[in-house]
Amino acid sequence: MTPKQKMALEIIRDNPGIYPREFAKKMWPDSDGHDRHHNCGPKGVTRGGMMNMAGGGYIGRLVKAGLVIRHYGKHQNGVYLTKEGVEALEEAKDGV
Repeated sequence: MTPKQKMALEIIRDNPGIYPREFAKKMWPDSDGHDRHHNCGPKGVTRGGMMNMAGGGYIGRLVKAGLVIRHYGKHQNGVYLTKEGVEALEEAKDGV
């Protein structure tokens, strides 16, 4: 496991139900991408929109690896660690 993957899993563990926008702010707090403006439609603009996509993309890679699960339902929204994700964090902590 890479240091960035470990950091990402720790963020998700410490913030169960996190959304990609919040995840990106915690994963890359010093990035100037959070303050950049991007067009979104003919007369609209959003600030930091690409960071939301970066956060979602990173979460997608963790989902593909089976370490986290995205859940958007009626009662439990956001991203959570899977059993494999918890085990991977434990192994990383033990240095295995």
